[in-house]
Parts: sequence; structure tokens; C-alpha cells
Amino acid sequence: MNITNIKIITSIQLFFVTSNCFPQWIQQGVGANEVGYGIHYSIVTDPQTVWAIGMSLQTPTLQSVRTLDGGNSWILNILPDVYQGSGIRFFIANDANHAWIYYKNITANHYNFKRTVDGGQSWTLLDSLLVDSVSVNRMWFTDSTTGYFIAPIPKQLYQTLNGGVSWQIMPGTNFHGLFQGSETPGALLHPEYYIPGIPLNILTNKGKLLISWDNGILWQTRNTPFSGQNVNIPHSVFTSSSHGYIWDNSEHFAETTNGGITWDSYTAEGCYNCLQLENLKWVPGTYGTFVYGSHFSVDGGRHWELFSGVDSIGWRDFFWANNTTGWLAYATYGPNPAQTGLFKYNGILLNTEDPQALKDEFGLYPIPSQGLLTYVVSAGLKPDALLLVKNTLGQVVFEQKLSKNSGGSEMILDLSSQPKGVYFASLYNGGSMICKKILLE
Repeated sequence: MNITNIKIITSIQLFFVTSNCFPQWIQQGVGANEVGYGIHYSIVTDPQTVWAIGMSLQTPTLQSVRTLDGGNSWILNILPDVYQGSGIRFFIANDANHAWIYYKNITANHYNFKRTVDGGQSWTLLDSLLVDSVSVNRMWFTDSTTGYFIAPIPKQLYQTLNGGVSWQIMPGTNFHGLFQGSETPGALLHPEYYIPGIPLNILTNKGKLLISWDNGILWQTRNTPFSGQNVNIPHSVFTSSSHGYIWDNSEHFAETTNGGITWDSYTAEGCYNCLQLENLKWVPGTYGTFVYGSHFSVDGGRHWELFSGVDSIGWRDFFWANNTTGWLAYATYGPNPAQTGLFKYNGILLNTEDPQALKDEFGLYPIPSQGLLTYVVSAGLKPDALLLVKNTLGQVVFEQKLSKNSGGSEMILDLSSQPKGVYFASLYNGGSMICKKILLE
């Protein structure tokens, strides 16, 4: 397995060659560079269909593009009277044709809510109830006609049954009565999208989790490690009916495996400059793989790694359909437009598994250590199994390829030549990774 960091940028492809979790990125075709300079919103409705709004180097105004064939070709769409700086609150799409946009109309100085049913070729202005409400902070559609939005000022849940043409307070819901005093639903800059089988979940600004398994009719409340605190930009995501995460803008996380009844709290490590975690994205279909900027985590945000060879200034946005299909927007401010555009992921992003199932696969002791450690890995190693140790700068200080016969044997990890401090040992075994923290004293 090659761990040498190589960065080659040409007019055709952008490669990052490291261990097998960092495969090449392939630049997309004609039309994709219309938005690559600065992505504002991106939505993957399925592995073949992607919408994106952004800017190009040549035209510093907002553009919209769409692919229906997994990125082989991109179609330039029409945007309504939306301009750079006009304040897009959200952009939602749930298939190749239906999309909604909520934005500030600079000329009229109020918000507009519009819909397209033809893939962005034309847009229709919708309900004035939504237009006049500037407090909408979350919206989702379960299909082309049924949608919901939350307004934190009246603390109400609204419903539409006609694609957003008209809205009403959702009948029978107990949503409004769950808030106390100044408590409000957490504001989301990038609304999370409806995924069948996953409960609706909202973290309030006081750290309380609201969760619904029947699409918003009956809500239950859960205490969390953030309860009673003033949470800075609260966020939550569930990856199954019972497993989920919450986090704030100060790199604090918590994980539940039983629908929010109990939580495991931790602080992110190795996520450099992660002070805007509202942009953190869960990779759909994974147990706990997240991407933030040019960093990724495969253990629920506990440990973060930089995509090796990445110029973090140039990477604008990641958006994923699953851990094998994703795109990124990359932009440089130099004169070469070939270095700007959308690039498609061509490999497999490592997918964490349930930590309870993995906890006995990788033993490492003693911790803290003077520099000499012993590690044990379980049987069942894959042919490409690898142990890497990195410092807090992401530099590899130890590498060991592991043979199939290594399983069950005690092996020596010698870090005595390294300075005191924190290190991260990562066991890569097929499609999973286990990361452990090392403290050298």
C-alpha cells in the first residue's frame, strides 16, 4: 500500500495518492466548472442525480448545474432573481425535476420561495405565508408534494400537501408545546434531507433533543449532555432508527445507540480549524463517517484526518451520496481555470462500523507511554491491512504492513524517537478503520 503523498494537478484530473482511502478525484465535464469556484448549496438526490449552486471564475454570479448521469455531463439551469449576496436560506431537491429555493429578493427586500418542476428550466413563486416569514430554519420534502418546515419564532411545524403552493400548521402535532421560555429549535444553515426510516431529529439551543418516528406528528424529548446549556449552533443527525450524533460549534460531540436515552460524550481531536462545524456532513449509508472541509472522520467525529496532499484553501465543499459516490468543489485563485471545478470521487471512503463490534480488534498499551508500546490485532486481517501512526500535524511517524498471520500476536510499536505529545494510531483493515489515541510522556 503506497502512503507517499503525491499531488498532481492537470487539466484532466486531480489526484491524491496515499493509502487506499485516498483515491483519485476525476474532474467533471463541460458545465461543471460553472459552479466550482464557490459552492453555496449542493444536493445529491441519488448517486446519478446532483444539483449544485455556485460561481465560476469567469462569471462571478450564482449559477445552477445538474447532472443526471453521475457526472458524465452537466446541465446549466436557470436560477430565479438570485444574485451573489442575495441570501439563499436553503435550496432543496428530491429528484431530477423538483426543487425549491428560499432566498432574499434584493429588489423587493423580502424573501421569495420558488419551485421548479422541470429541472430548473422555469420557477414559480409560491405561498406568501412562507415568503413573509424570515424565521424558517429547516425544511424537508418527503416527495414532490408533501413537505414540512419549522419556524422557530412561533415555534411551529408547518405542512404542505401540494408541493409548497400552500402551508398550514401540521394537524395533531405536539411540536409547539415542547419548548420552554427562550428555547428554540436549532438553526440549520444547511437543512438535512429526509431519509426514509430515519427519525426526524432536532437539537434545541438549550441542548434538548426532539425526535419523531412518525414524520412529525408525535415528538418525544430526550435529555443530552448539552441539556441546560446555551448551545452554540446545535446540530443533530441520526444514521438509523436508534443511532445518532449531536454536536455544537465548539467541537463537542455525543453519540447515542438507543434513540437518545443514553449518550457517550467526547471532543473532536485532529480537526484543525473546525470552528464552523455547521458545515460538517454525515456520509449517508455509513455508521459514522463525516466530512468537514478537507478533513474526514470515520469514527463519529472522535478523530479527524486531513485528506493527504490536500490544499485546504482550495477545497470548497464535499457532497456525498454514499461512501463510494461523492463530489467536491475545488477552486484556486490563480490564473489556471483548469484547477477549478467539480471533481468526482473514485474509490471507497473508509466506513466505520459499530465501535462495540470493533473494540476487541485492536489492543494498544500502555497508555500513557514512555515510547515503547505493545499492540495486538485480532485474527481476520485483510491482505492490505496496515497500521499507521500520525502526529497532530497529520505526518506519518510509523508504518507497518500487517500480514494475515499477524492476527493474535503481540507486536512492538517503538515511538521512543518521537517527541512527547499526542499521536493517533490507525488500523486500516479492508473497509474499516479503528483509531486510538497515544500519549507520550
